[in-house]
Amino acid sequence: MTRMISTANLCGHICRIPNIGDLIDPTSQFVLPPPYNFHSTHEEIEMYRIFWRDNDIADYILVGWLAHNIAVTLPPKCSGPYDLPNQTTRENLAFLKKHYSIGHAAAADNAKSKVISSACHPGSVAQYVANWQLAISELAGSEWDFIGFEKTQNFVNGLPSSSGWMVLCNHVHTWWHNNNTLDNVPFTFDTLASEALDIY
Repeated sequence: MTRMISTANLCGHICRIPNIGDLIDPTSQFVLPPPYNFHSTHEEIEMYRIFWRDNDIADYILVGWLAHNIAVTLPPKCSGPYDLPNQTTRENLAFLKKHYSIGHAAAADNAKSKVISSACHPGSVAQYVANWQLAISELAGSEWDFIGFEKTQNFVNGLPSSSGWMVLCNHVHTWWHNNNTLDNVPFTFDTLASEALDIY
């Protein structure tokens, strides 16, 4: 996710602001919102517009992969007496790291093992899906991210062993058994989660 932001040449919207006396990395020049008020010139207004346009792109890359229950906890972008934007992508990234980040291998392994070994009954499918969404969000883009069929196959393994859920589980297992490739996979975690929630 942060790599995608860097690839889009928007690293300045997420890179760390150095402390006084720090050696500054010339490849990571941070950018800050330019000042804007009633007396701003046309040039200053254009700089302000460009900053928030680029920030919105970086923010879309950052927030787009989040589960809904996590995305809604982010502070609002606009606030203050004139409801102007003031919540930057850098601040959103810091918020996510503080509240949701997996910081070391033991915590990552525990989060992954816990969700993979979990299972649910017909009345707890919604919570089961939410737990998986949280684990995926925590691990996404890290070195402990789910790989290959790991996500979809383990997800269906924990669904109830009855009616439509078993059909869904068998469909996933059969496809992976017959297709040793990651190309043209006919389902994603999101589509499987949606189907699982629709079954009752």
